[in-house]
Amino acid sequence: MQVLTAHPEGICDDCVSKLSGVVPRQTVHAICSAQNRNGAILRERRKCPQDSCHKTKLVNVLVNHSGDGGAVPKTLPFPVPDSGALREQTVVLCDHLHAMNEILRRLDNAAHPSEPFAACVTRLRKAGILPGKVAAMMLTINAMRVEVVKERRALPADEWAVVQAIWQVLGRWKMGLSPQMGKAGG
Repeated sequence: MQVLTAHPEGICDDCVSKLSGVVPRQTVHAICSAQNRNGAILRERRKCPQDSCHKTKLVNVLVNHSGDGGAVPKTLPFPVPDSGALREQTVVLCDHLHAMNEILRRLDNAAHPSEPFAACVTRLRKAGILPGKVAAMMLTINAMRVEVVKERRALPADEWAVVQAIWQVLGRWKMGLSPQMGKAGG
């Protein structure tokens, strides 16, 4: 993470490996992929901005999670055609993924750091740890995050309203204000 902090413009796995001394490079790939699933970094195929590289590869960009719960990428890992809605949605959805991963870590005593988000949600739902409705909402937010972050398409206003409504319900569930959702499978 120190290498990513020092290179806010982004850096590919090969360059991270060279600068950090972590070998083989596949170890860097595994670490960065896990951090991407956790919402800590964004990964996008583009030209590595490092002077010694400039090859088109997966580039990692650190997402700065501030103490107030906001996530602010130091820079987005791709050109943003609409700096308004697309940028806002990218930041908010990455922050939501980070927060949902924190919830899952608190619920899961047998956490698997490299487990993909959707697989973890499904496993916890099947184990009766995560209520079915909550799992469905988390998976919906994650699917919309993929649409925005990976496919670089801003959600239309009605779909963005769904994200906001789901997030409010998840917040109430997290605070214990929604007892009808508190039972697994519910």
